[in-house]
Amino acid sequence: MTRVAAPLLALVAVVALTACPSSPSEGEGEGEGEGEGDACPIDGEGVLSLGEACTFNADCARDLRCGCEDGACVCEAGVRGCGASGVDACVDGNDCITALCVEGAGGAYFCSGPCDDDDCGPALPVCADIAFVGRICIREAP
Repeated sequence: MTRVAAPLLALVAVVALTACPSSPSEGEGEGEGEGEGDACPIDGEGVLSLGEACTFNADCARDLRCGCEDGACVCEAGVRGCGASGVDACVDGNDCITALCVEGAGGAYFCSGPCDDDDCGPALPVCADIAFVGRICIREAP
């Protein structure tokens, strides 16, 4: 991996899109309770319907989540995760309140999401512009 910022951000964007779940989860993620989908706070109530393109859970209607397969993300039926951006570890986007799971330091994956300059958690402390995704929390350059 290089220390140049542009290639790093491009890599993070690819990881962000490919780290989305490849198939619907059945409540097996670290950030999800045992069938307790209603225990998680809802990250916005979007207006997108089943099958419409999305970036985050907040884009989709309350009873849907943003699920990704082969880099294409659409609103789908399923439980939203509870993982907080920049704080909680994740296996895939279904573990995260935002639907976004990215690589952090040391190869571990953490929930990420939209950010302003100083509202990222310790695991993903940098708020950066990522092409086709927007401003999200990412790791510091190695």
